[in-house]
Amino acid sequence: MKSKYESNIKPYLSEIRTWAERGVTEADIAGNLSLGYSTFRKYKSLEPELKAALDEGKNHVRQYRDETYEAPPVGSYAAGGKNKRLRADHEGPMRRAYAKNKRKILATQTVCGICGKLVDKTLKFPNPLAPTVDHIIPVARGGHPSDIDNLQLAHWTCNRQKSDKIVKTVQTEAKPQVLSNRLLPQSRDWAEYRPAGKK
Repeated sequence: MKSKYESNIKPYLSEIRTWAERGVTEADIAGNLSLGYSTFRKYKSLEPELKAALDEGKNHVRQYRDETYEAPPVGSYAAGGKNKRLRADHEGPMRRAYAKNKRKILATQTVCGICGKLVDKTLKFPNPLAPTVDHIIPVARGGHPSDIDNLQLAHWTCNRQKSDKIVKTVQTEAKPQVLSNRLLPQSRDWAEYRPAGKK
């Protein structure tokens, strides 16, 4: 009777090396081989050819990374292998002004600026209705990152759905016409809905 090493690992040493080169974790490699991670680690410590295959793959990744690595620019951080600049409201001189204005918004406003419903400030982040501060004109679209006139209270989910869109209004003779359905009353009882101005 063959051991698990001889039946599940040894015939696949070249694939294991390839997986390790591609950055697949040892736990995922064990899953690909239909083995438990603890069993895989046990064979890794007992069998030198398995350890060598994993080390060769990882060394190939390290060598490639060292050859192609460029230092991230000042003011950026590496996330997921990509360099991303932090937003102005998360770094630099505007960070403090943003934090100060965020506290003011959370203390003074009670209604979501996107959907128009009340915001329960006792809810915390994993809850989709948790309070957050939204940039009226998104920073990605040139909005000021910390100006209090560009900030409004919003539900987390409303802010997430708005993303970097701008809610536009068109001026007419009498009143502005809203071109976004995000500001319409959200009611499930449409039998009682009456348009503005009609009784």
